[in-house]
Amino acid sequence: MLKITPYLGILVVIVSIAGLWYPVLGYFMILVFATLLAISPFRGRWFCGNLCPRGSFSDFWVGKISQNKKIPPVLRSFWVRVPIFLFMMGFMGYRLLQTQGLFNQIGMIFVIMCLTTTTIAILLGLSINPRTWCTFCPMGT
Repeated sequence: MLKITPYLGILVVIVSIAGLWYPVLGYFMILVFATLLAISPFRGRWFCGNLCPRGSFSDFWVGKISQNKKIPPVLRSFWVRVPIFLFMMGFMGYRLLQTQGLFNQIGMIFVIMCLTTTTIAILLGLSINPRTWCTFCPMGT
């Protein structure tokens, strides 16, 4: 684990909450996507365990109050991961096409995606395991 890993989780909170007032913060997600895409061909899911802001948030914040149950195998299955990936990318693409290139609206789409996925990650993290979201995260998939 890198020394910065425990501190990356605050970025999720900043983008998810402050992004509602400052949509330009949503563009931070593009940096996260680009970093993942640049690293994953060489290091696999190394990004997920060391640089993912949501994973850091889950480990260091949600993990303190999680149930820490075993993650159900169905959430790891191809038949759950791929439809979630297709739905989320399709929804994001559809919303991006509706923005007509407006800078703040594009940023807000990324903020809403971050807020939605963070909420799901927190709920699953509290009730099952801190890294439950990671088993079917579209970026890790």
